[in-house]
Amino acid sequence: MRILEDILNILAPNECIVCQEEGTTICEQCSEQAIFPVPSRCYRCKKLTNDFAVCKKCKNSSKLSNVWVRSEYSNVSKQLIYKMKFDSNRQTAHDIARLDIEVLPYFPKDVIVCPIPTATMRVRQRGYDHTMEIAKEISKITGLHKANLLVRVGKSRQVGARKEARINQLKDSFIVTKDVKNRKVILVDDVVTTGGTLESAASELKRFGASRVYAVVFAQK
Repeated sequence: MRILEDILNILAPNECIVCQEEGTTICEQCSEQAIFPVPSRCYRCKKLTNDFAVCKKCKNSSKLSNVWVRSEYSNVSKQLIYKMKFDSNRQTAHDIARLDIEVLPYFPKDVIVCPIPTATMRVRQRGYDHTMEIAKEISKITGLHKANLLVRVGKSRQVGARKEARINQLKDSFIVTKDVKNRKVILVDDVVTTGGTLESAASELKRFGASRVYAVVFAQK
């Protein structure tokens, strides 16, 4: 699969989805002009906070310390996510990782980067795990260690469900597979809507001893 992708990239190079410049799915100039950063805020209630911290009120029901969000889920951001998922374009995941890093603060090297695992059926359909690719690229650029700490065990689908139902569907959807006691973990996902997936993963990591859990996502609906 990877060899075929390399051949296709030679025959039909990636193009910026905005200006069609060859070489990447979103060039630096277009990302600055078309993918607007969101203000630093609590990802749950949208209250302004320092460094995307979960606010004090929401913290009472959240296991996450900070959730960094690069953009709103609209226009160009939406197109990039579609290209990554449904066109199976691995380069898009790398470009999204580069954009994610723009909002991340400095972290010491003992912090672990952990992708939210994609459902096995989706990985088979797409030929790769898109969140894994984003996490790998973040790890490569920052020097932080990437580890697959979670396995998805839930089979519930979120599509079409109301907010409360979606959160309940995702409870206990992950199991922790490695020792995380006293470790700090950054979860990586492409989109956050209700936060149910991130909270479920963070809850399990904390239950197994993680000292602090953060998250970074490319877009928020």
